[in-house]
Amino acid sequence: MGIFENTILVKKRPSAVQIILACGLMILCFACVIGFLLSFQLLFVLLFLIAGGLFYAVRATSRVEYEYSYIEGRLSFAKIKNKKRRKNLATIEMETLQLIAPKGAPELRNYHENMNIMKRDYTSGEEDRKIYEAVYTQGENVVVILFEPDDNMLDMMARRYASRIKRGE
Repeated sequence: MGIFENTILVKKRPSAVQIILACGLMILCFACVIGFLLSFQLLFVLLFLIAGGLFYAVRATSRVEYEYSYIEGRLSFAKIKNKKRRKNLATIEMETLQLIAPKGAPELRNYHENMNIMKRDYTSGEEDRKIYEAVYTQGENVVVILFEPDDNMLDMMARRYASRIKRGE
């Protein structure tokens, strides 16, 4: 039997606060350049350096991608910041998996009524995407992860764990 492997990258949409902050800092940088050219005061250079550093930091933190990997019975989630730093977020062994179903499916009602549930969102934030929920046990806690698998990944997981994978329309 061959190895079943599938990896998906999902780009997270920056929040409105991050977009507004980046635009404001860019405008401040341009204003500092114009102020320096008109008055030749070093205060504008200092303000430009501070605003430029903050702009770089905001842009770097707003470039986030989530990576979903399914390899032979293991579903892994990672966060990639600015296409440079990778952080493993969670790994689900399929033996601990209770259910994968579309968000809002009736099969998930029992899990959402549980008070000890931990919910994690690893989605892009786009409204038109099909979001699934993966429910698994981690020690004594029930964890729900929101993610956006494609049909190929769902097919691969359903080959071995068909009873745990519920498909949407």
